[in-house]
Amino acid sequence: GCYTILYQTELVNKPNHCTEPTWSKAIYNEIWDYGWGNVELLRRCPGTLPPARYVPAGYLKNWPKLPPYKEGNVEKIVFFGSLDYNRMQCWSRMLKAANLQPKLTSVYNIWKLEQFVDYIEKKEEGVNRIWVNIHKWCKYPHHGNNSDALEPRMSVLLSTKGLLISDRSFWKDEFSYRDILDFAEIDDMEKVFARIYQLSIADRQKLLDTRWERYKQRFNPAQLLKNANVHLLLEENPRVVLADVK
Repeated sequence: GCYTILYQTELVNKPNHCTEPTWSKAIYNEIWDYGWGNVELLRRCPGTLPPARYVPAGYLKNWPKLPPYKEGNVEKIVFFGSLDYNRMQCWSRMLKAANLQPKLTSVYNIWKLEQFVDYIEKKEEGVNRIWVNIHKWCKYPHHGNNSDALEPRMSVLLSTKGLLISDRSFWKDEFSYRDILDFAEIDDMEKVFARIYQLSIADRQKLLDTRWERYKQRFNPAQLLKNANVHLLLEENPRVVLADVK
């Protein structure tokens, strides 16, 4: 038979996650997941689930890039995605911060690559954009008990070569992205953004360039597969064939 792998892209940190039909009732040999927070939760489920492996979404080489930061441009903080799933609660708290409110904007009307390319490269000329990430089912404060994995959209956003600030995540996810992006509690976001805006445009671009080189190296797809020991899986199991299923 075929050796089957589920690449799991949903947040696992929710009630009764061990009995979620997507992975509990299917006949996968393995589950690959984008985030350590998810992997650790799946591994703690009773012995009914297949093994979970950490394989995050990685650096996209041929991807639209944001224009360099420029003096005099309008400053925007952009959340890319839906503000449903309790995110609005956290978004509303950010809107109460006087120094963030004028800059905050959300985008949830792009569904095709062509639209994304247009938004990144052409649609908002004269704008300096910094991405912000808020978890589904956002909660605050975390009180040190955070199992939220860092979403696969990190690949889409970081590959545009832009700075990114995220809601706090599971500690292993934060370690994986260390020195590539900033993590902060929702109520501390204003302080983190203030530190960035206090930099000169030249220093902000230098910070971005340094993080960009780290990201390209650490999240190179070949490196991610090597870290996940996928090469050993291919060597040990002749049933595994990498195929693109349409």
